[in-house]
Amino acid sequence: MTILTSIRNKKQLEDVPEILKEEYEDTIKNVIKQDLELENSIGELREYRKELEETYNSLVQKSTQLEYSNQILERRVENLSNLNSLSRAVLSVLDLDNIINIILDPIFIFYFNLGISGAAIATIISQLLSVIWVMKFLLGDKTILKLNKKSMKLESELSKNIMGLGLAGFVMSATNGAVQIACNATLKGHGGDVYIGIMTVLSSIRDVIMLPIHGVTTGAQPVLGYNYGAKKYDRIKKGIFFITIVTVIYMLITWIVVFIFPENFIKVFSSDNELLVKGIPAMNIYYFGFFMMAFQVAGQSIFVALGQSKQAVFFSLFRKIIVVVPLTLFLPYVANLGVKGVFLAEPISNFVGGTACYIAMLMTIRKILKDEREKI
Repeated sequence: MTILTSIRNKKQLEDVPEILKEEYEDTIKNVIKQDLELENSIGELREYRKELEETYNSLVQKSTQLEYSNQILERRVENLSNLNSLSRAVLSVLDLDNIINIILDPIFIFYFNLGISGAAIATIISQLLSVIWVMKFLLGDKTILKLNKKSMKLESELSKNIMGLGLAGFVMSATNGAVQIACNATLKGHGGDVYIGIMTVLSSIRDVIMLPIHGVTTGAQPVLGYNYGAKKYDRIKKGIFFITIVTVIYMLITWIVVFIFPENFIKVFSSDNELLVKGIPAMNIYYFGFFMMAFQVAGQSIFVALGQSKQAVFFSLFRKIIVVVPLTLFLPYVANLGVKGVFLAEPISNFVGGTACYIAMLMTIRKILKDEREKI
């Protein structure tokens, strides 16, 4: 630009012939104009280069973020692969146990003519093989946490917590046995063997009906426990709501179906005419308000999920030992209820135990979550 401008000075113009001056000036003007346009273009190119540099830096940053995200995804895929292997291993253990038992039962019962003893031996062998299979998996390369000698050390605090949580399930099973003994003893004195058979059938139907509920509550426990540890309290509330709604609706529907078709359920276990005639009224009493049992099961499972084993054990004992057993022994003598009193003890315990357990669970969880939020 400086050079071109200097060309336009008077001295240079005087040296140019007269005939060419006008053409010379036009040429100089065009050159200067093009030079200005070129300089403007250079400025635009510099701005464009600056934008390109910013875009490049942004892309580099995003590329780094994507690379980091990819690493996380790879780890998660690996974890999912491990979990998938774990689930397959668990399912294979269950299948192995059942399949071996099915194969060995007829061999020991009929071929070796061992009868019931043969069935027991077949079960023991199948369980032993399942244990071997589990240990092989836990010591193999597919498991996430591999067992080793260093990890095989008992920690008193950890063992105490595990036993406390496991004690809830143990107490539930043990108290079921105590209730069954009390019911059978009372029924034998007031109604005879036929009513003992009825109680056995009703208990068996209840156990089958409760299987999906136990599946839902047991499956929800690790989810609730994980979110409790992660301080995701809103998810805990949603989990409690989900468990409650599913269990209550399922058991309400089950109660209606059992009330409408009691004969069909009893016939699955026995076709004895006397048992059917006396069993249908007993079943209607026994399953009255059966949906209230959902609150008991949901409350206890939530207690266990959040590490409140003492409350879970207490309400199991409360419903079975404190409510059911005394009512089973006492009600038959009230207003000459007889065997009806034994069957009436179950719905009363469902209402009392279910309500008490669920309300106590809500109050306990509310207090726990409130204390945890205050710590944050």
